[in-house]
Amino acid sequence: MKKTLSLLTMALLLLVWKGLGAAEPLGSTPTWSAGTRWTVYAVYRRIDGGWTDPVAWRFEVDNLSDEVIELTVTGNAAHSARLIFQQPTLQLQRAVLSDEVRGKAVVKQVDFDGPAPAYPLVSPIPFHTPLFAASGGSNYQLVRKLNGRPLPSETLEQQVREVNCDDATAGWPDAAHTAWQSLTSLTDCLRVQVHKQGRLVFEQVWLRDLPWAIYTGAENVQAWLAR
Repeated sequence: MKKTLSLLTMALLLLVWKGLGAAEPLGSTPTWSAGTRWTVYAVYRRIDGGWTDPVAWRFEVDNLSDEVIELTVTGNAAHSARLIFQQPTLQLQRAVLSDEVRGKAVVKQVDFDGPAPAYPLVSPIPFHTPLFAASGGSNYQLVRKLNGRPLPSETLEQQVREVNCDDATAGWPDAAHTAWQSLTSLTDCLRVQVHKQGRLVFEQVWLRDLPWAIYTGAENVQAWLAR
């Protein structure tokens, strides 16, 4: 893993699950500290069905209080974001998205009302996040507002499965598979799948001790944590 990531001070991410395939929260939250940073590479589906070259996105915790944790995401001159997560559940509360369109700055604010998994709707930045904290439900209502305007709510189902880490890399982009091929000796990855009306919205693979999913896959984007 990159030196910046290996030097992070993080508590052990204790991953807990209640049964294979159950609709449930992930069970625990990663521990982020002020200054914690990591890099995520993402590729995007082209019109011809292929994939773009990787784009690097740098996440950094730059504000932490008892109520919220704020992350900034940079890496592409045309796109950046500020992500605000509630404490202590790490439910995504707000995404402030800055885009450059035809030479002009355009800012969009997306407010999330959970508890529910969350994923980007109007941004290329891969900030997909599962439901970390228990809520006592199996289906979750994702309620969003875009610049104060309510968007249609979505009923999402989250499934968590323990998977063999080596098997989990099947189908990943070559660069992601190469970065994480040393997972062959590990057996404690968790695969999170989020569905809407039976259709996969996104899936992730999580590994303890790391601040972010090592892989995220959706219809038009694949992303992986840098090592």
